[in-house]
Amino acid sequence: MRGRGVGEAARHTPSVVGSQGGAWLFWDGRADSLWMQALGPIENDAEMASDRVSVVQRIATAYRAPFEAVFGPLPDWGSLPARGRPDATDPALVDAWRAMSPDQQDAVNRVFSQVGKAIAAYERRLVPQDAAFDRYADALAAGDPNGGGHLNPAAQRGLALFLREGGCVNCHNGPLLTDRSFHNLGLPEPGNGYDPGRTQGAMALVSSPFNCAGPYSDAKDCPELRYLNPTFPDFVSAFKTPTLRGVTQTAPYMHHGGLADLDAVLTFYSELPGQPLAGHRELTLRPLGLTPEQRTDLIAFLGALDGGPLPEALTRPLP
Repeated sequence: MRGRGVGEAARHTPSVVGSQGGAWLFWDGRADSLWMQALGPIENDAEMASDRVSVVQRIATAYRAPFEAVFGPLPDWGSLPARGRPDATDPALVDAWRAMSPDQQDAVNRVFSQVGKAIAAYERRLVPQDAAFDRYADALAAGDPNGGGHLNPAAQRGLALFLREGGCVNCHNGPLLTDRSFHNLGLPEPGNGYDPGRTQGAMALVSSPFNCAGPYSDAKDCPELRYLNPTFPDFVSAFKTPTLRGVTQTAPYMHHGGLADLDAVLTFYSELPGQPLAGHRELTLRPLGLTPEQRTDLIAFLGALDGGPLPEALTRPLP
C-alpha cells in the first residue's frame, strides 16, 4: 500500500520521525531541508492537492495574528486569485499563477515557504524515543556484558547477523540506522514500471526556488547542493536508505511499498532476484542466503529498535 490522501501516491510514505538531520528528504532526495519537504505534500495531487495561493489566502483570513506574531506583517499583495500554482496539472491553476505579477508571485512564495518552516519547527520535535536496543547498548557501555538483559537471545543473534554476516550495518548505521545515502537495490517495480529515483529527485531539487540556495532559504552556505550532480550514473533508480527506528510499525516496505512485511524484505535480501530495470544494483549487495531461523532472529532485533510513543503534547489535536 502506498501513501493515501486525495488519491494514492506513487511511493510509500516515509516517516518524518527522526527526519531532523541529513541533507536530503523524500525517497529521491528532492528536498534539501525539512521546511522544503513540508511543502511537498501540500501541492502533491495525490496527497492534499492544494496550491500555494489558496494556502496563503487561508493564512491571511484564518491565522493572520499568530502568523504575523512569528513572521512579521503579511505582505500587501493586492488582489490575488482564489487559487494558483506554477507547476499544476490543472491548466487553470497555471494560468492563474501566470496572471499574477512577479511581485505577487514572490510574496506568495515567501509566505508559502514560511508555512513550511512553521511545519518543520514542529517536525523537528518528533524524535525517536528510547528503545530496548538503546538500553542494551547503554548497559554494555557501562560494563554489563549482558546488556542489562534488554535484548532476548533471538534479538542478540539478530544483532550479530546485522553487524557481521548480513552486512546490514553497511547502509543502516548511525543513531537512526541509516547512512542517508541513495542505493539502487534492483527491486522489481510494480507493473514492471520504471522509477528514476534519485536522478529525478536531484533534477527537481536544483530547479526549485525553495532549495537551500534559493531566495526563500535562510541558509548561508549550501555545499551539498553546490556539488550535487543530477547526472551522476549511480543515481539512476537509487533511493534513500530509510531509518530502521520504529521499522516494525511502518509496513509495507521499500520506496514503492511493494513488500508487505519484514520477512518479505529479508527474503528479498536473501535471494536478490532479478536485475534493475535501469542503472546497476548496489555493488556491495550479495544474496545473503538467510535461513528461516536467521530471518526470525533479524526480525527480533529490528523489533528492539521500536521506541516508546511520542509525547502526548506532540500528538494530541489542538483545541
